[in-house]
Amino acid sequence: MSKQNWLTKLVRTSYTSDVAELLLLCVLLDIASILEPFVLRRLKIDVLKDLPKKCEVILYHGLSALQKNYYKAILRKDVGNV
Repeated sequence: MSKQNWLTKLVRTSYTSDVAELLLLCVLLDIASILEPFVLRRLKIDVLKDLPKKCEVILYHGLSALQKNYYKAILRKDVGNV
């Protein structure tokens, strides 16, 4: 259950709908004001425009014997015997 659903359920079971909505709004605004200093927000104009193109390298590697055993057990849904 998400945090918002948990909070909504708690408030709505404790108060009438109008009071619950107002209380939820107040709580969410309080949370937003507490977290605001920790959230990094940048505008597009503030970001360096001449960055090089993104380069992706995909490397494939085989599984070890232990990894193969776990993988096969998961496929068989038999994880308890590993």
